[in-house]
Amino acid sequence: RLSLSAGPWDSSSGAPPPEAVRMEEGRCSESDVDQPHLHATAWEERAGLLLDGHVAGARGPWARRNSRVFGGATVCLLSAAALVAHSARHRAAVRSARDFESKSEFARARSGARRPDVLGRSQDWDGEGGPSVLMSVIHHLMGNDSAREQRRSREVSLARSRAQAEAEVVRNQTEDEEALAGAREKAAAEERARENKLRQQRIEMEMERRQREQEQAERRVLEERRRKVLEERRREALEEQRRRAALERAEQLEALREEEERKAEEARRKCLEKKEDLKRRYRPTLYCVSLMLPFGYEPGLLAQQRRLNASIFSCDGFEVFSNSSTLLPTGEAIPLTVTPLEGSLAVKYGGRWGTAMNTGVFNRLWREVVALERYKRFDWTVKVDPDAVFFPERLRNVLIRRAPMNTIRMPGLATSSRQCGQCKQLGYWLQTCTDRVRSYQRENRTCARALELAARPPPEDCGCSCDDFACEVPEETAVYINNCKWGLHGPIEIFSRRAVAAYMDGLPQCADFLEHPWGEDKFIDQCLQRLNITRVNEYDVLSELACGEQPSPCKSPDVAFHPFKSVDSYFTCYRFASKYGKGPEDLDCDIQPRPSFSEAAFMK
Repeated sequence: RLSLSAGPWDSSSGAPPPEAVRMEEGRCSESDVDQPHLHATAWEERAGLLLDGHVAGARGPWARRNSRVFGGATVCLLSAAALVAHSARHRAAVRSARDFESKSEFARARSGARRPDVLGRSQDWDGEGGPSVLMSVIHHLMGNDSAREQRRSREVSLARSRAQAEAEVVRNQTEDEEALAGAREKAAAEERARENKLRQQRIEMEMERRQREQEQAERRVLEERRRKVLEERRREALEEQRRRAALERAEQLEALREEEERKAEEARRKCLEKKEDLKRRYRPTLYCVSLMLPFGYEPGLLAQQRRLNASIFSCDGFEVFSNSSTLLPTGEAIPLTVTPLEGSLAVKYGGRWGTAMNTGVFNRLWREVVALERYKRFDWTVKVDPDAVFFPERLRNVLIRRAPMNTIRMPGLATSSRQCGQCKQLGYWLQTCTDRVRSYQRENRTCARALELAARPPPEDCGCSCDDFACEVPEETAVYINNCKWGLHGPIEIFSRRAVAAYMDGLPQCADFLEHPWGEDKFIDQCLQRLNITRVNEYDVLSELACGEQPSPCKSPDVAFHPFKSVDSYFTCYRFASKYGKGPEDLDCDIQPRPSFSEAAFMK
């Protein structure tokens, strides 16, 4: 593709345009080569010879379009032969264009039109300059013929040069192809040599790899043999170490077994001594009472306790009080013996916690207890609610645990029927038994000794059977037990004989407490404190919800658990506590040596 820049150029010289030419290969089509008018149009436009927009020898709209568009021309060349043919066609087109131009000028001169001459001057054909103009045209045409011959010779020489150039191009192309073929053969030979070398290298590498694998396999075999030898030696050393450890462990176990047997024997000895000590100790006597409503769950619950000798029915003495001997409202007989209590058992509820206002009812109960005087035959009097699971033997062990509780002991003879009236000794019939006992006390004898002397039968003495209440100065301390950190709670109340008597004697001093909305337990607690009765805190006597504890499942060694209002729940707690809640009376002295860990695991 040839790019031609615009500029003045004489097309008659036959030389190519003086502007720079640039060739681009591979961009032309065959149809572009067969269009000589392309060059003619461009060159004639540069020379200013384009007339009326037509070019001689050009046909069709393609030529007209190019004749108007070109400020430069683009020519496509494919080869030297095509270029020569194209140049010949171009020259023929130029000659045709100039012939047409000459004829047109001549026709205009004859018609008298004013046309510019070839030199650019304006002349009138019919004026003075007409002949000279005509001659100029003739000379111009003749000069064109000679110029045409010159152009023809130049074209021939140019064609020859182009043919030589084309032959040179073909020769160079052939040489290039031969050189390229040689280079390709050389490259192929080098590639084959390189492939052979690489193949040889791969073979060598494969041999080296196989050799390395064989060496590694041999090393692995040697290492495996060495490892097996070391493993065998290590196993033998470990077995020897285990044998030694087993012997040492056996010796240690034997020593531990002997030590455990020694400890078990020591524990058995101490347990037996403790049991003997408990047997030698004074066993306090208990008088237990309950107040029963003649309806609801209490009669059936107390009847079952009586059948099993549980709760208050395993005390040294017991009493059940109620205001009716028959069940209400059925009228059936109550299935146990009751002691009548006059008056109604109905109470009101009030106070901060909705407590039963039962102080009056229980004061009537204590008056009846004192009136019966059975409490004087026992060391302690215990009031127990029917729904409290109570273990009297546990209470006895609590009472002998520490002072002042273990100092409470009824002096004198513990007879079921006391005769503390008049002296039966001859000559002393007017003297009472109480006076006889106190006369012995005035002789610096203790209350217990005075009671023993007065109890001697006649004629040695009066034959008086009195209790310590006959003494002028009692040696026994009045004590009651507080069973909760928040004050005395009513499910179980424990008083010494002197505390019961002191409470009933001092009850008028506590009359102002009756105005408070208290239950009977708080009333009696406050009253005994006012009367300066010794108060002992024993919080393991009662396990109760109202005291902030969880009685169920009754596994603790407490004396009483509250509340259990049904027969099933009551005796479930009773059986569980009897089996697991071990107290001092449940000591098991059949103590076996404790096995070591290995023996325990083997036995399991």
